[in-house]
Amino acid sequence: MWPWWRQYMAQSHFLLHLCCFSKNSNGMHSLIATGYLLSVDPDRMVIKRVVLSGHPFKIFTKMAVLHYMFFSREDVLRFKPVKLRTKAAGDIKEPLGTHGHMKCSFDGKLKSQDTVLMNLYKRVFPKWTYDPYVPDPVPWMKKPHLNFILCDCEDIINKVPYNRPLV
Repeated sequence: MWPWWRQYMAQSHFLLHLCCFSKNSNGMHSLIATGYLLSVDPDRMVIKRVVLSGHPFKIFTKMAVLHYMFFSREDVLRFKPVKLRTKAAGDIKEPLGTHGHMKCSFDGKLKSQDTVLMNLYKRVFPKWTYDPYVPDPVPWMKKPHLNFILCDCEDIINKVPYNRPLV
């Protein structure tokens, strides 16, 4: 059995650490983001999840009428095959009326305070902004207004330009 730290070390061996910089108006670079690149697979899909919620309007033993999830009959019919998520999973049976009410069946009893959720997924295509030009790195310079950090308190009060006497 491997120690716990070697298991994590073996998994994190293939991660690539990223640092993103932004060029300031004076030519300096500022660190704006850091992170890890997990994979460079071009076939990897980016999926966006949207969660719709509805509330029980009338409750029977394992049937309920839901509202506030949809607002038209056509939407209820379009999303009829999608499963509902609660403590007891459910399905949409049929739309009721023209205002988005629907009759649903559940595997267990539904309470009046329960919220019924529906997960919807959509593929998202990331924006492709590739710039082949990479500028030469600018050397790091010491900023002149930060040279007093290790001084006495009186030196700091005298050198900071933002300390003005109160009127």
